[in-house]
Amino acid sequence: MSQLDLVLIGSGTSPFVRKVRIAAAQLSVPLMFRLESQWSAQSRIHESNPLSKVPVLLTPEFGALYDSRVIIADIERRAARVLRPEDPKLSILDQRLEALADGVSESTALTVQETWRPTEKRSTVWAERQRLKVQRGVDALAKDYASGLFGERATSIGSITAVCALDFVVFWMPDLLWQYKHAAFSDWFHAARADAAFVATRPALPKTPSFPQL
Repeated sequence: MSQLDLVLIGSGTSPFVRKVRIAAAQLSVPLMFRLESQWSAQSRIHESNPLSKVPVLLTPEFGALYDSRVIIADIERRAARVLRPEDPKLSILDQRLEALADGVSESTALTVQETWRPTEKRSTVWAERQRLKVQRGVDALAKDYASGLFGERATSIGSITAVCALDFVVFWMPDLLWQYKHAAFSDWFHAARADAAFVATRPALPKTPSFPQL
């Protein structure tokens, strides 16, 4: 399989795109990455995904695949290996971990998107509701870490998704300061994000990009 066979379309800051890139790297499945933001006026993502959301994976067999979980399932199929614990119960818990981390990322994005609206149209109640979801979600991730659901490094889909979500929170909501509340979990996070695949995909955009890149 050449790199030209699989094309991943997505933005440089999306945690959903990032977890796909990391999963593909860990499974040695080559992807060509096409940088594109669904928020750009020039975006053509709707031609591949009617929901105009990233990531999108262009494949020779299925055409366009979308939703990070569907894409990762296809990557695992190609690698003939899954990034889940072998134990069935632990696999379910890892899937729950992925869902929780995805929810943290989604609420973080919704919080940031509210700031793009004109000041007079912003909803403080909506923003605080999303922020509370992020805070509770991070607390729940820390509880899962304390219960032993995370390995030494982020190698399962659940733990990979958690690192991507936490990095997204640090990038867009640095004032949340969750690291001080969960010191041991913060140490794990910083060790996990130092692995090569995480470093290679870490967002490197300014806090005020020329157009939204979520």
